[in-house]
Amino acid sequence: TYAAWEITGAIMDAKRKGSSASGMMERGLSIIKGVVYGAVGVEAMRMVIGARSASQNADDYARTAMQFPLGGIFLILVGAGIALYGLNQISMAWKSQFDDDLDHQQLRREGGAWVVNIGRAGIGARGVILVLVGIALARAGFVERASEAGGMTEAMWTLFAQPYGQLLLAAVAAGLMCFGVFQVLHARYAKV
Repeated sequence: TYAAWEITGAIMDAKRKGSSASGMMERGLSIIKGVVYGAVGVEAMRMVIGARSASQNADDYARTAMQFPLGGIFLILVGAGIALYGLNQISMAWKSQFDDDLDHQQLRREGGAWVVNIGRAGIGARGVILVLVGIALARAGFVERASEAGGMTEAMWTLFAQPYGQLLLAAVAAGLMCFGVFQVLHARYAKV
């Protein structure tokens, strides 16, 4: 549903970005974001019904990318981009900055501090996972081994393997649940 919202919103220009070069670029990024979220949703459903594991999926994508000329470099760049996006998400969570399409004043006035804190926890947790996935993907490209490309499952195992790993994993899981709740609230406070 969220993927369809992003794609439809970009096509219909729901966020009023316009048809200037920068507006079209932002709308294009929203379409890419929608496609990525849609693909993640489909893969999550396939994992739930037992069609395949997340690590197998990440390995397959990395293996396919490495078959092309400069495929390893491509994986490094994509992984770095995902990790940087994750760091940006962590920074946004730290600063309590949310999407431009939110009515921040109404969110803080009506929702209060708890809504802001749920958003911060959710966006921060998503950022942590994205950083770990990006690093694993970049590492796979650097060593040119598709098996190094980890998906969400490997990111979770990486957290679990750290000192106090169970607590880290529980915190990220709680944060991801907060992200889901915040997305529902996002719909309530979005400027449409």
